[in-house]
Amino acid sequence: MGRPYHGVVTLAFILMCPALGVCGRTRGATPEVRLAKMPNVIVCYADWAQCDDKVLTAAYNGCNVIVWFAINIRLNVTSNSPMILGGPDPNCVAAIAKNLSDAKLETIHLVSVGGWDQSHPDTSRPSSEVWEAFMSWNTNVVARPDMDFAGYDGIDWDVEGADAPSDAANMMSVALLDLIGEVSKMAKKEGFVVTMAPMESYLDPSTSDFNRSLLSSYPEWTTLVPEFKYHGRNCLAYLLAKHGESEDA
Repeated sequence: MGRPYHGVVTLAFILMCPALGVCGRTRGATPEVRLAKMPNVIVCYADWAQCDDKVLTAAYNGCNVIVWFAINIRLNVTSNSPMILGGPDPNCVAAIAKNLSDAKLETIHLVSVGGWDQSHPDTSRPSSEVWEAFMSWNTNVVARPDMDFAGYDGIDWDVEGADAPSDAANMMSVALLDLIGEVSKMAKKEGFVVTMAPMESYLDPSTSDFNRSLLSSYPEWTTLVPEFKYHGRNCLAYLLAKHGESEDA
């Protein structure tokens, strides 16, 4: 059974294999190989904790990369170690994955990290511990071996700002950007896919201006949305500058 590739609302995204080199080749037929064999790549983003027939319908209509929404990375103050919170019901995600697999519809399942108005991932622990926490969560909490679901195929980074100008989430820290880059490279070695759909001002090739604030204003927007002051200034360019090269092995 094939996909018709119509009637699907999608968002463009950056597949960070050539940039950060974060598509790997373990877990048998890896997500990288599976993506390469797809005649089209159509990405669909679910809503907060959404897992329902709408997602399944989108997949049957052509969506072959589902980004489930959303998790975050926090610090467990009791154990002083990273922990993963949020995300849709794993039983539901596994059921949809099995439905699509049984229908011979090749699908990549990613989970998004972040979201608007969310605290940024905790950076107090080493990136290696964060990756280990994700792997443990994905294997022991999300995966459903009895349904042939091994957990998510990778991560979609969706770290953004917040409504309140005073919120700490309106500044991309160097520690956070390094966490994203380092975890992404670890993901490669484990065979996972990492993606990102940055807002235009967060990664803007039309300008070399740069800062890490998410509270900028763009002159061209003043007549359209005068009060909108949530633009970035190429904050994600740091990822390409520092973490843009990695080994293929």
